[in-house]
Amino acid sequence: MSKRCAIIFGANGISGIAMTKVLLESDEWSPIICVSRRPPQLEETSANSRIQFVSIDMVKSSADELASKISAAGGAVAQHAYFYTYLEKQDPKEHIEINKMLLEKALHAVSLVSPKLKSFMLQTGYKHYGNHLGGDKMVHDYPWKEDAPRVFKDNFYFHQEDLLYEYAVNKNWRWLVTRPNVILGVSKGNYMNFGVSIALYAALQKSLGREFIFPGNEVEYNAIFDHSSADNNCRFQEYLSLNDKIPSGAFNICNNDKPKFSELWPKIANYFGLKLPEPLFRDEKAKHPEPNSVYCQLPLTEYAEKEKKAWYNIAEKNGLDTNAYDYATWQFVDAVAGRTWPDEASMEKAAKYGWTRKVDTIQEYYKLFDELKKMKVIPK
Repeated sequence: MSKRCAIIFGANGISGIAMTKVLLESDEWSPIICVSRRPPQLEETSANSRIQFVSIDMVKSSADELASKISAAGGAVAQHAYFYTYLEKQDPKEHIEINKMLLEKALHAVSLVSPKLKSFMLQTGYKHYGNHLGGDKMVHDYPWKEDAPRVFKDNFYFHQEDLLYEYAVNKNWRWLVTRPNVILGVSKGNYMNFGVSIALYAALQKSLGREFIFPGNEVEYNAIFDHSSADNNCRFQEYLSLNDKIPSGAFNICNNDKPKFSELWPKIANYFGLKLPEPLFRDEKAKHPEPNSVYCQLPLTEYAEKEKKAWYNIAEKNGLDTNAYDYATWQFVDAVAGRTWPDEASMEKAAKYGWTRKVDTIQEYYKLFDELKKMKVIPK
């Protein structure tokens, strides 16, 4: 039986590493072409002959240079491509332009060197529905479905989807877009992750002998908030790409256990041996925030800055990697915990095509915390 060949763009990020692990589980995938600026971070990839690493800075390099390197790695036999490359920019216009440019380079390179390509998968997210904005810039029909109208314009996901569609139609590829919500996972040296920030906060509160205060408000605490574990996302993405009968299009992907922080938070507290405050919400604004507003009773952005010295002392005492604290997504945690609306998308479309897998979100948190201990990001 002939082998399958995949190209993974952004192979050293949380999602790229998860996909590399998933593909390595089957001997049918070879070669697996991992495209990233940094060398492979997974121990299992460094000496694996099935991994072909392409080291390139996609911002500074041209599409032709990218194509040349992919070709040298065996890209001529690639059948499936998975795109996770992403850059954060504060300026909205620059954010759109640079992420569209990165995708365009990947699409152009693959179109030049991979004549056997069957599918190209782009990972976007729930921001497609405006969940990061709320108010009149958010889709209000729950649960969010893939065919929901685009309610605002300045979203780089829209530009990427349209670009992928144009290439795919022209090249006769299947185009696949998957939309996860908050992704649970970790990669060495990449700590910009919701779960990592929660772990650092919990570990610090434990070391300081404090209670595990929920940063946000009571409305969000009791709302459904979909999580999307990196491993589950990638298994779904592999499933989509290998099933030729599944048509091109966009698909939501989440753990599908519909968790609430009111269910997760006490269990995270138990993991770290922390107590919850009583009552959980003490000020009136935390109990009854304005609809469509963002309010945190304990903004972690401010908290992290205030307690930085304390964390450095804990890190030095336990031999921890201080970079994790410096690069944690404190602002993102505030944006999530401080919301006053659910993050809930429909999985009906995925189920229609045979995907009915459910994942226990709290167990994914536990796995993440265990891994962070091994990586010396938090104390054991």
